[in-house]
Amino acid sequence: MIRRIKIFSIDKFKTKQKMFKVAFAGTIAAAVLSGCSSRFGSYETHIDTPVTYETNVDDYANNMTNTYEEIDLGKYNSLIGTGAYLDSEDVASEIANIDNIKVTYAGSETFGIDEALANYSKVDRSDNSSNFSMTTDELVKIVKANNSKYLQETGTKYYEELKDKDLEQICTYIMNTVNYQTSKTNISTGNLQNKLNNLKVLSYSSFGYAFNNPAEDIIAVNMKGIDSIDKDNALERIISHESNHFLQADQKGDSYEYGYGTGYRFNDGNTGMQNEFLYEVSAESMAMEQLNDDGILLYENALRGLNAIKSSYILSGDALELEHLSFQNDINKVYDYFNCETEEDKMEILNMLNAYNLTKDFPSAKEYFEAQNMNTSAKEEYKNSLSSSIATTLSKNFYKDLAHKLENRNDYLLKDVFSVVRMQEMSVIYDRSGNSEEFVANYNVMQDELFNDIAENMGVDYQDIKSAYMEYVNSMTSYQPSSLLSEEENNYMNKLYNSIGGYVNTNTFSVQSEYTHKM
Repeated sequence: MIRRIKIFSIDKFKTKQKMFKVAFAGTIAAAVLSGCSSRFGSYETHIDTPVTYETNVDDYANNMTNTYEEIDLGKYNSLIGTGAYLDSEDVASEIANIDNIKVTYAGSETFGIDEALANYSKVDRSDNSSNFSMTTDELVKIVKANNSKYLQETGTKYYEELKDKDLEQICTYIMNTVNYQTSKTNISTGNLQNKLNNLKVLSYSSFGYAFNNPAEDIIAVNMKGIDSIDKDNALERIISHESNHFLQADQKGDSYEYGYGTGYRFNDGNTGMQNEFLYEVSAESMAMEQLNDDGILLYENALRGLNAIKSSYILSGDALELEHLSFQNDINKVYDYFNCETEEDKMEILNMLNAYNLTKDFPSAKEYFEAQNMNTSAKEEYKNSLSSSIATTLSKNFYKDLAHKLENRNDYLLKDVFSVVRMQEMSVIYDRSGNSEEFVANYNVMQDELFNDIAENMGVDYQDIKSAYMEYVNSMTSYQPSSLLSEEENNYMNKLYNSIGGYVNTNTFSVQSEYTHKM
């Protein structure tokens, strides 16, 4: 019998009920993925997304030993080389039991999701941003004319003209990003032709390095600040990042001032809790992918969250497309990515994305905590609870996907299962999300049930599977590819492993047996 635990009921936070009932000004105009003007953050780090490859998964699995050193598990070598599968009855039981683990995001009533969705339903999203015709030379001419007209009409002293050579270089980088992203995915956030025709690229010098202002169709660049960065391609990286924001953003509409992804700032000024997590971290991740640049720049902490999501959804088939959600103004694309089947599933994902925004310390999160009147101790306790809820949501999906992947298949080996399980664990731990007894207990319930069903189908003792996995974890000194994944996905996981290094080698949920509940 398995003991189920309901994660983070609001009752746990009864003493802080007042702080959750303080309404943050407005509603969450972000229909949860975004919703405010871009703010350039402090420099951090990123894991690059690999180039797409076409491959036959079975052929790739057969060749894995040619490129990776195999783990020697001694007496368990034969066991991990055995086929691991689940029958349909096993899968149905596991899915049902996972669904019984209810994740409650404490204080989620202050997120304003219902209001955001009500406002979002009124937005006209008919434009397709991928339809455009523009060369770099044409853009330079258009931008110069727009700049001159804007500065004359507004008389602003905040912005200034850029030097011609700088403007031409920046417009080249903008068009490089536009062409790159529109060749990779359909972009639905606004009319791209119209946005390009109205674009201004201006200089400023007050803070940071650059920002995108969608309300006025401006990409602003602090050349002096960028020149101070000790990195050869700093300007290109930053302009690529801001160009991704330009693509994410929607211009003014009848009911809103501007939008990012599925989030909008409405005409009455309502923004609610601005969710910067996905559109900021996606902009940086895609800039690094485009330029094939693994250097340290923006949002290290947030990128850990992005990678935790990807590794937890890696078995869904489109996990590496996560960043492209920031170019979509259709919330159903978000629900599809996260495998939402019920209204409860949708709300859990929207809560998770809001929680990520709060745990990653974006400027809007600071505003939120100030509005909730939380002191430092209360804020950290609350963030820890949200992090553990995030980890549970991610892990639930991972084990569902893994169960489906193994259903009535006999061509996946136990070591293939161990590989993806360990990488999901590592990324969640590295994201600092697996730090509560409640989460660990629920995580081990999901893992134990999977291992037990595999053991029964193999005709071996459950403890042998558990011990083999623990030995696998202790012996793992490099990423071990899995035939459950494509070559592109394995390359991604290998990069993720290398970025984490030995950080979590001694931290695994599975060996914390005191939190495992099974008869």
